[in-house]
Amino acid sequence: MSAASDKLRRKYPAFSDPGDFSDTLLEECITDAKDELDQDSWGDLYERGAIALAAHIIELGQRAASAGAGGASAGGIGSLKTGDEQINYLATGAAVAGEGDVSLRTTPYGLEFLRLQRQVVRPFFVVI
Repeated sequence: MSAASDKLRRKYPAFSDPGDFSDTLLEECITDAKDELDQDSWGDLYERGAIALAAHIIELGQRAASAGAGGASAGGIGSLKTGDEQINYLATGAAVAGEGDVSLRTTPYGLEFLRLQRQVVRPFFVVI
């Protein structure tokens, strides 16, 4: 097990069962997440951001697998009714397609990624 996958398991206990979430799966998703982030821009938050993004990717994969097996939709919750227990999900496309961070807002891990991302100082260039 890599140090990063061990950190993911400790930080997000939902992924602690190696029977459900193999070391290989976690390591591949962390590598994918790191490929999407610029280490220099993220600085000290690089690994935390990659772990949060990896957990988000895994969660979306689990939702998609559940939806394919007749489970709940992969979209986020659109409404919730307590009396008579009604839950309505957003369309799957709404959770994974479109501009910006729509997909990231559908999991607690994506929200953590966005929180960390706001702390990242991004240099900008003015072209004249």
